[in-house]
Amino acid sequence: MLASSVLNGLKLASVHVSLMWVLLEAARQQYIVHVVFLVSMPTGHVMVKLDFSNASNSLHRCDMLLAVKDSLLELYPYSFSAYAYPSILFYGPHKMMSNEGPQQGDPMGPLLFCNTIQPLLQSLQSELPLGYLNDLTLGGEQSVLARDVEKVAEVGQAMGLSLNFSKCELISNPNTIVKDSILQQLSTVPISEATLLGALLFQGPALDQSWSKRCDDLVRAMNRLKLISAQDALILLKSSFSAPRVLHLLRCSSSVGHTVFGTFDQLLRTAVSTLTNSDLSDSEWSQATLLVKDRGPWVRRVSMLALLAFLASAASTLCLQDEILFDCHCRSDNPLVESYMSLWSASFGALPTGNAFHKQAAWDRPGIVAINSPTTVGSTLTPDATSRRCFSVIVYNKIL
Repeated sequence: MLASSVLNGLKLASVHVSLMWVLLEAARQQYIVHVVFLVSMPTGHVMVKLDFSNASNSLHRCDMLLAVKDSLLELYPYSFSAYAYPSILFYGPHKMMSNEGPQQGDPMGPLLFCNTIQPLLQSLQSELPLGYLNDLTLGGEQSVLARDVEKVAEVGQAMGLSLNFSKCELISNPNTIVKDSILQQLSTVPISEATLLGALLFQGPALDQSWSKRCDDLVRAMNRLKLISAQDALILLKSSFSAPRVLHLLRCSSSVGHTVFGTFDQLLRTAVSTLTNSDLSDSEWSQATLLVKDRGPWVRRVSMLALLAFLASAASTLCLQDEILFDCHCRSDNPLVESYMSLWSASFGALPTGNAFHKQAAWDRPGIVAINSPTTVGSTLTPDATSRRCFSVIVYNKIL
C-alpha cells in the first residue's frame, strides 16, 4: 500500500497533461465543469455523457498491464508483480479469484484505469473529449459524436468495459432534432437540467431543486445535532453541514444571488443560536461568519461565499480551460464570469492580480475586512463592550 502511494504520487507529478485527458483527483472536478460550461454549442451540436457499468471491476488486467508497459514503463515491474496473476479474495469460508480490474483500495488504481483508456480518449474526433475516471463527456457534431460513441462501445467492450446506456445522457438545445439511431438510444436531458460531476451547468429548475435539497439536508442535520453534546455539534456544523456541504455547488454552479441563500443562512443562524443557547444579534451573527484569525468561529454564510467561490474556481482554471478548449469552436471568454467579476469589483474595488488571482482567500479577504470594520460590527460600542459581546467568545466557551 505504501509503495503504491509513493509510486502513484511520483508518477502523477511527471505525467504530461494532454488536451484530452482523464482527471485523477476529485478536487479537479471543477475544471471539467467550467470547461463544459464554457462550451456554447452551435445549432445541431450536442453533448453526451457516457458511463461504463462496474468499470473498475471489469477492466481486463492484460490491457491494463500492456498500457503500463507502453506509457508508464518505470511502473511496469511493480504493476506486473501485483496484477500479472489472479489474487485470492476471502469471504468467510469462501475463496474467490480476482482476475479483473485494479484492486479496490490500491492507490494506483485510478492511475492504472485512466492510463488504460487514455489512448481511446485521444483517438476520438469530438471537439470536446473529456473523462473523469469511467465517466466520459463528448461534445460536437451529431455525426462525429455518433461515430465516437460507437467506437467507445466497441473498444471498451474489447477491454471488458460495457456502456450502461440507461445512465448515458444526451444534452442538447430544445429545438435540436437527433437523427442518429445511436444517439437516440441515450436519455435526452434539457440544458437547464444538465449536470456534470454533481454540479448543475446552468441556472434553472434543477438548480433550484438542488438548493432546496441542501436546505432539507441542513434541517435534518439540525434535528440530529441536538441529540449530541454542543461541542461536538458545533464542530460538525462548522466543518461538515454548513458551507463545506455546499462548497462544490458554489464553486461550480452559477448560484450567485439565488433566493434560497437567505433561507439557508437563516437555518444556519438558528442552528448556531440553538446549539449555543444564545439569541444572536445581527452584529454577533456577522462576527460568527468571520475566520478564526479574525475573532470568529468561521460559520460561513453561503450568501457571502457564492460570488467569491465561483470566481476563485473559474479564475484558478483559466489556463487549463484554454488548453483543453484550444481546438474547440467556441468563444474564448465567459460572459457570466466577466459579469461576476464586474459585480465583485463594484463592491470591493480592483480585482486580485498575480498569484492571488487564483486563490479564494484573495477574493474572500475584502468581504471579511468589510464585515470586521467598526461600521459593520458594533460601531456604537466601546472596545470592551464589543469584546464582551463578541460571538466567538460564546462559541469558544462551548468548544473549549
